[in-house]
Amino acid sequence: MEIITAIIPTIIDYTVRPLGRQVSYVIFYKSNLEDLRSTLKNFDAVKQRMKHEVEDVERKVNQKVEADVWNWQTEADQISREAEALLDDEGRAKTKCLYICPNLISYHQLSRKSTKLVRKIEEHENKNKFPTIFYNAALEDISAIASDEYVAFESRTSMVKDIITELKKPDI
Repeated sequence: MEIITAIIPTIIDYTVRPLGRQVSYVIFYKSNLEDLRSTLKNFDAVKQRMKHEVEDVERKVNQKVEADVWNWQTEADQISREAEALLDDEGRAKTKCLYICPNLISYHQLSRKSTKLVRKIEEHENKNKFPTIFYNAALEDISAIASDEYVAFESRTSMVKDIITELKKPDI
């Protein structure tokens, strides 16, 4: 009798709980899709904020965007496309089976995918806490670049010599 009492919780863990989870995908079909919509809406706002920060960095002359920020944006765009494609498939799931009952298989598949996508979006959203978004790029040395059109006038060279002598003074 003790063996049966020890086996029953294991049987429940391996049969009833997974079955209940699979049934819950069908039962909570609409709420799972609504969760995906709201999560995607918030995720789009986070993506937009990150895009603005990246554009702000790109406008600055000697700053470059970090590679992990670019990777985050690429993955975020891919996840968004995946979620939008799933939401577009919602109409296919609403077709009736035998013109009477709802198509439970499609409900289950879409609900399960939307639940997984919500988790994936939330995990990816938490990864956007970067220590820095940009780094200072090395400036190009333009002094070594010679121009064919440059002509050294006597007035320019004398003025440069005067500036150099003034800058060499310790009190300047």
